[in-house]
Amino acid sequence: MRDQMWEEGIPIEELEQRRTQDIRNHAQSDAHVVFTSCRDGAGLDTLVTEIHKHLDGAKRERWERGAKAYSEEFLSRKKAACEKYVAYAAVAAAANGLNPVPGANVAVDLAVLTKLFREIRSCYGLDNDHLLAMKDSAIPAIGQVANNVLSYATKEGSLLLLKRYAGREVARNVTRYVPFVGQLIASGIGYAITSSAGFSYLNDCHQLAESALESQLTPC
Repeated sequence: MRDQMWEEGIPIEELEQRRTQDIRNHAQSDAHVVFTSCRDGAGLDTLVTEIHKHLDGAKRERWERGAKAYSEEFLSRKKAACEKYVAYAAVAAAANGLNPVPGANVAVDLAVLTKLFREIRSCYGLDNDHLLAMKDSAIPAIGQVANNVLSYATKEGSLLLLKRYAGREVARNVTRYVPFVGQLIASGIGYAITSSAGFSYLNDCHQLAESALESQLTPC
């Protein structure tokens, strides 16, 4: 930790070099040492990126979703990982369809969708306190997005968001499936509705995270 390194008359860079050499001697390897600071956030993005480099497959994807983003680059990786998660959830919500969407002959598992929304918020670190603070943002557009994210957080709110996409998806797909009937078609349209709602929610959360990151990166 850079915050714990101090010696009168010695620049921090020289102290880091000394500590790096001590660590490498102790580990008997040319280890890449990263110094971080909780005071100003220095080195945190480098640390997150280095850990990311040493992971693969599912572990890397989980890290992208779960680690805090300290740069726009990692925030983009987080969104890409969440997009895959939305696709998985859409399949599950349509396949396990239990709740009919009013106005459409389709059903989705609202429990799956509600969990998806909760996971997306968690990936971006958007708890209720953060959302309530952003709801009162001086930027009207951000305040509205934060309000949407909060409103759709419950099963009732999720259903409202689904209804927004239901009519659009049914109208777009019904002519394609005129010769066919049954559960398969309903599930297909249900997948499309759930996917659209999921990506819409993800985009809202990502926009809020971008705004928060920009505020952190902007010099006072």
